[in-house]
Amino acid sequence: MSTEIYQNRCLRHKDIGTNLRCGRCGDFICPKCLAVSPVGSRCQKCVQLGQPDMFRSSKSELGIVLVASIILVIVGGLFLSLICRLLWAFPIGYQVGSIVTAFILALLGTATGETIRRVGKYKIDRRLKIISGATLFGVYVMGSAIGDAIGVPFYLFTNIISFIGVAIGIYLALNRIHP
Repeated sequence: MSTEIYQNRCLRHKDIGTNLRCGRCGDFICPKCLAVSPVGSRCQKCVQLGQPDMFRSSKSELGIVLVASIILVIVGGLFLSLICRLLWAFPIGYQVGSIVTAFILALLGTATGETIRRVGKYKIDRRLKIISGATLFGVYVMGSAIGDAIGVPFYLFTNIISFIGVAIGIYLALNRIHP
């Protein structure tokens, strides 16, 4: 019986002993070759294979999601500005109007995230999260621009309460795309 602890050798580095195997292909790997993944240790060859298709969106799927995102920015911005215009027509006051605007932005965040998730075919792609958050921010910018054009005071969109609503909306949009 050998006194050496490691009886096996790394396939890429023959001088390094190891007992660690790739969790996918079973090849022996050393700490230099080791790549940690969410499902265990992998060799460099298996890491380069990438993620399964359920995690990645193809270029055509991303294109469709981007078109849907642009449509959502326009429709959501119009909706936000019209709701704020209706709220401004009622004598509810500046503070209540700001709180309602923030609440609407949070609801739009959930709707935006869910729409991007469905258009993206329920993929768990980090890029879809980024698109979802950017879409809600676009809704906010478009809503404030259209709202300013139709007579909603601009400061209704540029106060701390509205910014908190945007932040909550972006958070909700990002978290609708989840595993």
